[in-house]
Parts: sequence; C-alpha cells; structure tokens
Amino acid sequence: MKEGIKILIVDDDPDVLFATTRILTSEGYQVRNASSGDECRAMVDEYRPDLILLDVVLPDIEGAALCKALKSDPILKDVFIILISGMKTSSTEQASGLDVGADGYLARPISNHE
Repeated sequence: MKEGIKILIVDDDPDVLFATTRILTSEGYQVRNASSGDECRAMVDEYRPDLILLDVVLPDIEGAALCKALKSDPILKDVFIILISGMKTSSTEQASGLDVGADGYLARPISNHE
C-alpha cells in the first residue's frame, strides 16, 4: 500500500525536488522535501520517513556524511537511504556511499532500467 509509505527527498535543486515529488505523489506516496542537510535533520524526527532520497552534494553538508549521521541514530538506523548524484558517479564514490550505510547509490541521469 503506497499511501502509507513516506518519502523524504533531500536536494538543493528545486527542479529535481519538483519533478521527483510529482512523480512519487502521482504514484500514491506521501512525500516531503528538504533542500539542505539541516532541513533534513529537522524533518526526520517529526516525519519519520520510510525512505530518504538524498543528494550527495548539498550546500551545507556532504550527503554521505549526513547518511552516516542518520544511520548512527538508533531510531533512524532502519530508514532506507538512497544516495543520488549527478556529479559524484564513479564506482569508488558509490562504494564509499555504501560504506557509510547507504542502502543504494544512483547516478544521474537515472536510466529507465534503474
């Protein structure tokens, strides 16, 4: 049941936030947005998302560092976090993202297959 699944999209690009939100809400997911790491941290305790789609490059913190901090919180450790980047797309960077606890890493542009 998609209606009960809560997703938090964290990205500093308003076009990405708009497009991703539109796609996911049209599929029935509950979606909220944050444009910085600070906004994300402020929202996760209240919103309790099931999934966080987290941009790797944010204006105030690296997404990998934020992922590591979120995963180290006992209350949030089971939240799925997918790191997403259009700039840091090498296999080394993807492996580093997984090493800090991300449940996945997608490189933009995201193909139809992914």
